[in-house]
Amino acid sequence: MFDCPQRRCDRDADVFRSGAVQCELLDDEIPSYTLRSDDQHQLLDPLANELLSTKSMQRLGNIGFLGAIDHLRRGNGKEPHRRKHNRLEHSVGVALLAQKFALSAEIPQVDRLKLLSASLLHDIGHGPLSHTLEPVFEDALGIDHHRATKSIVVGDSILGKEIWEILKSHRLDPEEIINLIDGKHDGSYGYLFSGKINLDTLEGITRCRAIVGRRPAFGTALSVVERWAQSGQSKLPKADFDEFWKLKHNVYALLINSPTGLVMDTVAQAWTRTNLAKMDTLDFYMDERQLRKKHPELFRLISLAAHDTGSLRTRLPTKWLNAEVQARRRRYYVDETVDLTSLADMTLRYKHKKKSWTVSLGELLGGV
Repeated sequence: MFDCPQRRCDRDADVFRSGAVQCELLDDEIPSYTLRSDDQHQLLDPLANELLSTKSMQRLGNIGFLGAIDHLRRGNGKEPHRRKHNRLEHSVGVALLAQKFALSAEIPQVDRLKLLSASLLHDIGHGPLSHTLEPVFEDALGIDHHRATKSIVVGDSILGKEIWEILKSHRLDPEEIINLIDGKHDGSYGYLFSGKINLDTLEGITRCRAIVGRRPAFGTALSVVERWAQSGQSKLPKADFDEFWKLKHNVYALLINSPTGLVMDTVAQAWTRTNLAKMDTLDFYMDERQLRKKHPELFRLISLAAHDTGSLRTRLPTKWLNAEVQARRRRYYVDETVDLTSLADMTLRYKHKKKSWTVSLGELLGGV
């Protein structure tokens, strides 16, 4: 189960489900907090527990949040910077943000349930090692987490129809949930998933910052979302969003696009492409414990990339060392000339630039 430093609502469950509840929400959460798998989640609606009990959702508990990069941590502590993170933790974290927004903004119950469902299910289609192996699966087998998510939610997946049946039992349209997840929903709250800054990125980037080190991030995503809900669409929390955008820049520079992360991703992808004859679509629907059992050499190489690049170099074929890799750098910056007076201003105020260049894997290893 999961927990969150959020005050429980004292109203009884029947009043909560009626949509009449107004929770007293805290704004003093621990700055470096990120949800752990052994926490109790405090998602208040029964729908959440129904979805979380499914095999499809539980599978995410054994799928790393960042893919190969997660193996930089050996899981030797409970603090965020000393342990691995998984997609289930992140999904529940996003759902907690949706709940915080819904209660603070007092949105209708049906919309709250839609947001809750989309938050919990938005990553349900991720495969083992997440974004690391997805390009290989997509090229070789034509599958990625977007397609897999849709097939699971609409009940057209090898993982079964559990999710579809639960949504239908709560009179929710699975196709509408998919539109929310994909940022294509034209309803009143679609922007919470489609915007340049959204519930998914707020939780994910804050979680990434906690992984990097113990220094607190700019604040908790829960606090930001509460202020966002209270401000409405006409007066967005500009200071919070500005700090978040700067945080996103640092996360990409320090972690996601770091040389070590690139080496780990590249090694994992190279092994998988070389061994495609041993892979099939079922591998995509495995969790990482199952994939490790089937392909232990893949995870041994990932571990060496994380902790012993000297030994890794002696294990890799010359062809791999000479292979060209696209290194990337992203710069996220705030355009101060654009004010933030509406949701449309997000695209203009919060910008980023990408730069890529070619380098060999051997050269990357030399710089790690």
